[in-house]
Amino acid sequence: MEDSFDNVLDFVVGLSQPQHQFLIEQNITNESISALLDEDAVSDLFTKRAFANASIVNKMRLKAFRIWIQDKEDADIEYDIEDFTEEECNNMMKKMSRKS
Repeated sequence: MEDSFDNVLDFVVGLSQPQHQFLIEQNITNESISALLDEDAVSDLFTKRAFANASIVNKMRLKAFRIWIQDKEDADIEYDIEDFTEEECNNMMKKMSRKS
């Protein structure tokens, strides 16, 4: 797993070690692969044992991270993965909550 991707998952999203390991086992090892997941894949991911006890907020944070990457890539905006900070995550979750 790439260090910057791993750091965001650790410190912004708040994944546990078993959740990290599960992502590795699923070959989700960088932001580009993460951005390829559709909503069905993410929903399926959350049904697995590693995510059974994940909080709703952590699940939302992981979704926010994926959507943030997709938005940047869809708009062809150059980005640094470390730009996804706590504040950026909260802003993205706010946007997500307004759409539902």
